[in-house]
Amino acid sequence: MFNDSKNTSISSELALKPAVLGRTEDLSSTARREILELSGARPGRFVLELLFNWVVITLLVTIGVYFSHIVVTIGCIILIGTR
Repeated sequence: MFNDSKNTSISSELALKPAVLGRTEDLSSTARREILELSGARPGRFVLELLFNWVVITLLVTIGVYFSHIVVTIGCIILIGTR
């Protein structure tokens, strides 16, 4: 039913690099350092993102109430939903 030899040749042509397969020993020391720098909590960045999103939501609610038009209201609902 399935031709395994064909699937094997395709998978060998599209073989992933060793680092993509998840073996940490295949990563360079530079890549390890970059991954460690990117992982972890960033509370300052989080607070800025949080405040920015709440300011945007507040502005959108204000715009929706001020214009009181169905098209504006629907647009504000969609934009608030993306936050």
